[in-house]
Amino acid sequence: MVDYKKAFGRPFTDWKNLLIGIVISAIPIVCLISFGYILKSTVKNPTGNLPAWEDFGDLFVKGLFAVLISLIYILPALIILLIFGLPLMKSAMSGDPLGMMGGAVGLGFGVLVALLVLLIISYFIPAAVLNYAAHGKFNAAFDFNAINKKVFTGKYALAWLIGIVYSVLLVSVLSKIPYVGMVIGGFIGSVTMYSLIGQIVKGR
Repeated sequence: MVDYKKAFGRPFTDWKNLLIGIVISAIPIVCLISFGYILKSTVKNPTGNLPAWEDFGDLFVKGLFAVLISLIYILPALIILLIFGLPLMKSAMSGDPLGMMGGAVGLGFGVLVALLVLLIISYFIPAAVLNYAAHGKFNAAFDFNAINKKVFTGKYALAWLIGIVYSVLLVSVLSKIPYVGMVIGGFIGSVTMYSLIGQIVKGR
């Protein structure tokens, strides 16, 4: 049973650690530490209070590997964009107006297909990176037998959908706050999202 109340309240269980997470998330490259923190704390206890920030090196590595895993997962969408974008690039280089027009239409279609593929892929990524964090092995993120058992369930689908919608709405609303709004929304939304997914991945 997914405890939605605890998941939505988790970012606010420790205001000091929440503030640290927001600050770290606002710094390029260093923000990988916050991703590692979210993963590590979720694997340890997806509904527990935000733990203290420690072992920053390990958190950075976890965050870096999680980003690499995510990039590997989205490769199909990038390849689709490249395939549909090549004709436009070739026509532009040769100065062919008709070719450019056709290439633009093709690229537009390619973008739609890539977005659809990206949406499907984004459904698997949270479970994949959590599986990596839980086992501490890079290839655990591609253990599709273990991952599929979790993602092809109604509980996962509902948690993922609620987490995505909540995160998008939160970022949209808080983005009205200059400079820091999107960072605040992003960190809070991610903690909530992974708390929801983490309960399922851990079999709760």
